[in-house]
Amino acid sequence: MKTHKKIAFAASALVLSVAVASAQGVTGAPSPNNPLVPTGTTVPIVPAGTVPTNLPPIPVGNHYVCYPVKALTQFKPHTAVFHDQFGTWNVYVLSITRLCTPALKRADGRVYEMVNPRLHMTCYQIRYQTGPLPPVITNDQFGPLRLTLSPATEVCLPAGKTPLK
Repeated sequence: MKTHKKIAFAASALVLSVAVASAQGVTGAPSPNNPLVPTGTTVPIVPAGTVPTNLPPIPVGNHYVCYPVKALTQFKPHTAVFHDQFGTWNVYVLSITRLCTPALKRADGRVYEMVNPRLHMTCYQIRYQTGPLPPVITNDQFGPLRLTLSPATEVCLPAGKTPLK
């Protein structure tokens, strides 16, 4: 049973670590106890200390549970260019950090079904140069939050997954 309206959205390839925290409403890295939640972001044009009445819509997407990983095969660092709403970044991809799996979520008496159970995410530690980032307001099932951004520490990429025996 789906309890939300479908809203078209495009996911950014650059996932900010603070967006992870905002999606959870807490600080710290995602884990099986701290799942990722789809979140809408916008640059606020509202006075400090207030939350706007026109919050960004909550996009329909998978909820994720993220697991720290250790590569069993050697990962070779890569360079890549990512473009998101905050700019274009020349990124050095250092190592794999986590695997995020789609999850059904039950919270506050509601059920959030998996939208695409085959869409996993692999996340990688990155290094890059950045300038100042604007504050944002996020909105998800745990409520709106006003946030100050720090430079991204990882990127998450769509991935397939096959369990090994």
